[in-house]
Amino acid sequence: MNSDKLKELLENNSNYWQSRALDTEIRAVENEEDYLKRIKGIYDAAQRDIEKKMANVYARYASNNKITLKEAYKQLPKKMETEYKADVNEYIRLAQEHQGDPKWKQYLLNQSLMHKHSVLNQLQTEYRKVIYDIDMEQTAGKFLEKIYTNTSYYNQYLNNDEVFAKVDKDRIQSLINENWSGGGSFSENIWGNKEKLIKALDETVIRGMATGRSFDDMAKELAKKMDTGYNNAARLIMTESARMDNMSLLDTYKRMGVQRLEFVATLDMKTSEICRAMDGTIIDIENAKIGLNVPPLHPYCRSVIAPVMDEEIDKGGDKRIYRDVNTGKSVMGKNRNYIDYLKEELGDEKQAQAIASTRNDLASLVAAISYVDMTPTGETSITYTNPDAVKTLPRENKETLLTMKGPTINNLNNKLSNQIELSDADKELIKKIDEALDKIEYFNGEVTTDIRPGNNNPLDGLSIGDEWVPRKYLFSTKKDKYYDNAGYRFVITSKTGRDVGKKVLNYKVNKEVIFKRNTTFKITDIKVKNKIVYYYMEEIIKNKNI
Repeated sequence: MNSDKLKELLENNSNYWQSRALDTEIRAVENEEDYLKRIKGIYDAAQRDIEKKMANVYARYASNNKITLKEAYKQLPKKMETEYKADVNEYIRLAQEHQGDPKWKQYLLNQSLMHKHSVLNQLQTEYRKVIYDIDMEQTAGKFLEKIYTNTSYYNQYLNNDEVFAKVDKDRIQSLINENWSGGGSFSENIWGNKEKLIKALDETVIRGMATGRSFDDMAKELAKKMDTGYNNAARLIMTESARMDNMSLLDTYKRMGVQRLEFVATLDMKTSEICRAMDGTIIDIENAKIGLNVPPLHPYCRSVIAPVMDEEIDKGGDKRIYRDVNTGKSVMGKNRNYIDYLKEELGDEKQAQAIASTRNDLASLVAAISYVDMTPTGETSITYTNPDAVKTLPRENKETLLTMKGPTINNLNNKLSNQIELSDADKELIKKIDEALDKIEYFNGEVTTDIRPGNNNPLDGLSIGDEWVPRKYLFSTKKDKYYDNAGYRFVITSKTGRDVGKKVLNYKVNKEVIFKRNTTFKITDIKVKNKIVYYYMEEIIKNKNI
């Protein structure tokens, strides 16, 4: 049921509290519709990207074999791995025997396409990357957080609550991570849907290659599978959105002191049998449970919950219903604008606009769920110096820092990040690294570190005001970027980062700064620029003796 249909039901409902619950649902669904349009665009772009990558494989084969693309479409599927996969040792022997022969060079080139990196493997690698790059983890969690936040704030606005209660982001994250249906958490279901889609694409390509299906036929089949993938994603988003909306209502009603709830089904020809049966059911709030007697009871569920109140209230007019915080009774009061209410209570016009808006691109979602700590730190003018810094770094310390430029430090950082048991050699290396870093002067200023696209974002799920404490050694640069193709960029105000670029030649080119293990950072802002998510952070000094 879309937002227009819900608005029709709202107009025909004379019960104030039921109408209010439907009004809240409409706001959630309007946000949902906008967000799903954006997700559909991402899936459509991914489908076009997969088709393009598949065409590129055929084009490469055509070019290497000096045939037309049309001929490649016919030849390649028929010359799959059973025909081209000779015994590896025989392949190596023939290649060595005929070294320099142009005919065998061509054979080797084809084998690089069909054997060592077969067409099938190429295609599978390409579309796996495309599917994994569909970035729902980053935006969908923020979208659900916005749904909960907007429902909570909108109902406080309607109640005219005397004390404005900011949402508890720990509560929201707990809800997002909860396996409420027994079918896995939200994140697990996102990944599960991706794996199902990849398996479906595998079946299409493997079967297509094995039977010699044309390029066009396979492209059409892949498009259908991508559409199915989007529908699975949409079902998950719509169901989780309904859950967050109703959980926020339930939490709000508990704060209001409501004792009983009414199950309100949005009745039309598509309403499920279970929701029809539950419509009008009265539930003790202490027994209310999502998925059992509180919506959603099934995928795509649009039912809501309303409080059972003693008084009857008429709808309409230029007045608005408020709940008197002293008497607990509902009274009429002057209408107020929701955005103005949020501006006043949050003290942030940008956030107020983002919460009330139905726009759900990443920048809007980040703005909507920002939690700005207005408490001044009092540290902005302080310059931090390292009393143990030395003018000339001893040779053994330089040699230790050189080990931080290869796989050794990568392995060590991986163990530190994942709390893997350290060997005696690891512990000795950490001791040497810390001794070396302790002799290097601090850098006071802005540094940058980047996360490449497709790599894990350690700040995923964190918001403005949250602290991040990496267990590993964190590398950064005084330059404005670490990589050209960053997916996430951390811009950090350094206070005790070690200015290794001044002391060790290998770090000089990139003007590198290294933070010691367990350094604390606080997120001060999150923005999106040129498709890169920027996290702005400041280093927090826990040791007041520094």
